Amino acid sequence: MTGAIVLAAGPGTRLGDLGARMPKTMLPVAGRPYLEHLVCRLLGAGLRPVVVAVHHHEDMIREHFNGELSRADLLFVHTNQRGTGSDLLECLGSVPTDVFMVWNGDTIVELDVPDLLSHGERAEGSAVIVLTQRLDAPNNGAWYVDAGRSVVASLEAVPKPAAPVDFAWRGSSTGVLLLSKSLLSAYQPGQAPDLYSSILPVLIARRKLKAYDNGRRYFIDFGTPQNLARIDHKQVASWV
Repeated sequence: MTGAIVLAAGPGTRLGDLGARMPKTMLPVAGRPYLEHLVCRLLGAGLRPVVVAVHHHEDMIREHFNGELSRADLLFVHTNQRGTGSDLLECLGSVPTDVFMVWNGDTIVELDVPDLLSHGERAEGSAVIVLTQRLDAPNNGAWYVDAGRSVVASLEAVPKPAAPVDFAWRGSSTGVLLLSKSLLSAYQPGQAPDLYSSILPVLIARRKLKAYDNGRRYFIDFGTPQNLARIDHKQVASWV
């Protein structure tokens, strides 16, 4: 069985007053908080447990889910909210499996979860990142992939590398990953490396990050008012 971590601790600063008043993961989508849709989708795909990193207005999240699901299936971890990498590392102790899924709490992705898990099993000890080739994605074309599905460069790394000359295709990160504790063994809870600008570039340098091509399927990061207005509510409602 594979566990999952949902990164839902962020303050939602890009949403202004709305983000200040409530966790963005609790914004209503198709009649229910988005986090409820996501948790049900992950549990429905057989992922156990689903561990949710919480901090900003976490009382609203905990109260909403109180008693609704098995405590063994859904866990909440209070983090210090020093970034995605730090939140991830603070949640590792609550994930009993070596391999686990990571899903950003403010991204909606049309994704075949069982197929992704199957790809993970064939990844030969590498992490897997879900990429979309949609041109309107926030980080359009920032991840470069070779013919063997290995990610060879990320323009989200700090410092930002030059774009490689030789690559098979490029895509944008959807905020969904398959990672393993063994690949993160160099890091300790309490450290605050950023997931996308620091941790994943290290895996790329080690040739330990594979790409899952999600094509042009529906994907949106609703962390801004503009993208919040673009959510396809019918699409999300069809998940569960």
